[in-house]
Amino acid sequence: MSGPPHARIGLLVNPTSRRGLAERDGIHAARCLRALGFDVVDLTAGSAEEAARMSSAAVASERLDALFAVGGDGTVGIAVDALADSKIPLGILAVGTGNDAARHFGLPRRDVDASLALALDALESKRTFAADVLEVASKAGSRLVMSVVSAGLDADVNRRTNSFSFPRGGARYARGIVSAVANFAPYGFRLEIDGRACSAPATLVSVANTRFFGAGLPIAPSATVTDGLADVVFAAGLSRLQIIDLLPRLALGRHPNHPLVHFVRARRVRIAGEPCAGARPPDPMADGDRLGTLPIDVTCLPGAVEVLI
Repeated sequence: MSGPPHARIGLLVNPTSRRGLAERDGIHAARCLRALGFDVVDLTAGSAEEAARMSSAAVASERLDALFAVGGDGTVGIAVDALADSKIPLGILAVGTGNDAARHFGLPRRDVDASLALALDALESKRTFAADVLEVASKAGSRLVMSVVSAGLDADVNRRTNSFSFPRGGARYARGIVSAVANFAPYGFRLEIDGRACSAPATLVSVANTRFFGAGLPIAPSATVTDGLADVVFAAGLSRLQIIDLLPRLALGRHPNHPLVHFVRARRVRIAGEPCAGARPPDPMADGDRLGTLPIDVTCLPGAVEVLI
């Protein structure tokens, strides 16, 4: 296909994703787009902070017809943060490690040509999907999240996974799980879910907009991005043996039947530490990135981002 006359696409590339492979894919995508007649705005950045500034400025200029995110879930998160309520559609070229947002939407993963072809066809056909996103507010500020906010063992696994340089791909998450479980003690939390408060020891606390996290683990198998609600997943304080028993169920999406795992849908969730209920929780994470420190307030924003599908 050829691009519409004067169509301009912002290309947000994370050069560090998959050890630099995303930068290669970004260069390839830019060449393809220019060959098809598109005007490409290069938003390749050296850091997440620089990428956020550049993307926000490009969207604010109101001169983009679409913003394509080339990388993993962290890159998608930066794009979502820039695009919210702008009506400029998001194209996901998922070439990162986890790619859980693309997995939820049924988009290609680690195939830049297939991703690009689908996104361009959707752009030409004006085929978009209005997706909910999560707004996370903390002392560090506010940002938007496409996939899952993690605050318990799930956040510790994410943090440890990010610190490992090997193995590659999803196997790093498995190493992160082993390391986190070996050092685990139940965390103390205070949760406020749509105004209802409780304090308790917990193993896992996730606020999910999409179904997957951790490179394909279906943390919220029934989650949808069209209901204006987040799926809150809470696992009570478990022993290490109970966690090991839970993990295969989690991998298969069968953990909703576990007697110590609870699900509730909510519009607003506040997560805070509670020292008298257990150990200090890890810093919260989302889409592979740290969110600052607890407490955090998570709000579901209905239909805030248009996704090309």
